[in-house]
Amino acid sequence: MFVSIRGKKLSLWRAVDSTGEILDILVQARRNKKAALKLMRKLLKKRGFAPTIVTTDKLRSYGAAFHDLDLTAHHETGQYKNNRAENSHQPVRRRERKMQGFKSPGSAQRFLAIHSVVYNLFNTQRHLILRKTNRLFRDEAYAQWRNVALAATCVGFGPRFLHSTGQAYKGGSKSGVFLQITCDDAADLPVPGQNYTFGVVKAAQARGDFEVLTERRRRALRVHLGRDVAAGLATA
Repeated sequence: MFVSIRGKKLSLWRAVDSTGEILDILVQARRNKKAALKLMRKLLKKRGFAPTIVTTDKLRSYGAAFHDLDLTAHHETGQYKNNRAENSHQPVRRRERKMQGFKSPGSAQRFLAIHSVVYNLFNTQRHLILRKTNRLFRDEAYAQWRNVALAATCVGFGPRFLHSTGQAYKGGSKSGVFLQITCDDAADLPVPGQNYTFGVVKAAQARGDFEVLTERRRRALRVHLGRDVAAGLATA
């Protein structure tokens, strides 16, 4: 599979097992023996054992890499035998379209490494099992995902004069929990040409953010530390 990143064509090397589980994905610029060796060495190191049968396309780089590694596995290159690996690129193509292309080889490699793990978790081979069994497998996959993912956490620092916290998080589901921590400025400065200070602007924006979150029935808590931050933290 080829991917185009910033006008440069790169090769996407994929390895899958006999059940369709993605073993590894590598984004590389070439399709030579060196690239094949990098993939095989990574697979052998990660898995800890050598395969007995390897099925690839007819690219000669694989044979040269196997010779250098003294790999004695039976190497198959017959027509249609590599369909499982060839079809494994379809989920990647779908995500690539959703993301409007990859931005860099590094970001593509990081994303695909995570995407393959998530795909393996939720790929239940539903075409081979009953619907009832598929539901059980999916429920187990979601339970594992919740245990691993837990809750996403985002930390922001204000004041923000372009996109406030309340505006950024007022949409979507009501599953978020928000903690807003404010304080009074030890030294405040007046806004040039206005009859108020920067501290007043900051406090007004923080209050506006909190009001937007509460109006949207988000779970939000505001903690004001006062002018002495150390004392406020000790009593908060």
